[in-house]
Parts: sequence; C-alpha cells; structure tokens
Amino acid sequence: MIPWSGIGAICRDFEDNPVTEAWQETWDIHGGISGNIECAIGTDITDYGVEWCNPIRVGKTFLQSVVFTPQNKTSLMKRTVYSDNMTLYNAGESGNQISLNGVAGMENNSFGTNNLDSLQDVFNLVAENKVCLIGQGSRISNKFFWNPKTILENIAPQRAIAETECITPE
Repeated sequence: MIPWSGIGAICRDFEDNPVTEAWQETWDIHGGISGNIECAIGTDITDYGVEWCNPIRVGKTFLQSVVFTPQNKTSLMKRTVYSDNMTLYNAGESGNQISLNGVAGMENNSFGTNNLDSLQDVFNLVAENKVCLIGQGSRISNKFFWNPKTILENIAPQRAIAETECITPE
C-alpha cells in the first residue's frame, strides 16, 4: 500500500540490519494476496503490513511513511492483526488507530480548514517547495503531491524519541 523507511542512523531492525538501509522506501506486504506473506497472520484483503519471520533482536524498530489521502475525507489507519506490540503515530496522535486527515495545524493541509481551492493555491505551494510537481513542460498531464520532507518535519519530535529508544548495535 505504501513505502516505508527506517528511522535512526544507528538503529537496527529485528534481523540486526541497519534500519535505514534495510528499509529505504520498502513497500509493505498485502496480506490478502496469497503467497505475499511468509509468517504473518493477516490474510484479509484489507490487511497490509511488515514482517520479520526470524527476528534475532528484541526491542523497538521505527518506520515512517507519508500517506496521501483525499482532501476533507476521513481516513483511518488501524492496527488489526499483530503478534507483537506496535503503535501507530502521526503528528497529533498515537495508538491502535490514527487519523490520516492531513496534518493538524499545517497550512493548507489541516482537515476541515485551509482548503486548496484553486490552482493558484497549488502553484504557491510549489513555489514554496511544500508541494512537488511531476510532468512539467509539454506533458499532457501533471501530478502534484505534498513534499514528503515538509510532511515528515511535523513528526520530528516522535522521530527524535525513536532514535533514543531503538535497537542499537551490540
């Protein structure tokens, strides 16, 4: 469903790999397609996740991603099946379920406020490097999306904590 990247330059994953090397825009696994999962329990068509079948380290591993959702639509990410403890985080909440409704307090990206109502709004955000543009020039279509760096700046406090709590080399 989405690509994940590891957090923490010195952090390791459960297989003792450097998490930022093992998880560089690594796509999660779709549980509903037979043959895609090796050791996970989830097999529902709506299940997506990550797995470590032969963990050799214990502790905490942290992954991050940006999920793009439609403006002013309610979207949720929730934990459904897992064999170990996990917590989901966004800029404003954490737990078994989080909202994917923009970033609270972020101009033009807050649920229910500051809508992008015109192309000029989008072009202004491109000029500010807050929105990326693919397809410049003579292409028939263009795609606009939030600059992931801008979005991830909003979880800087959670990332800092993750780097102090993660599995480190022995």
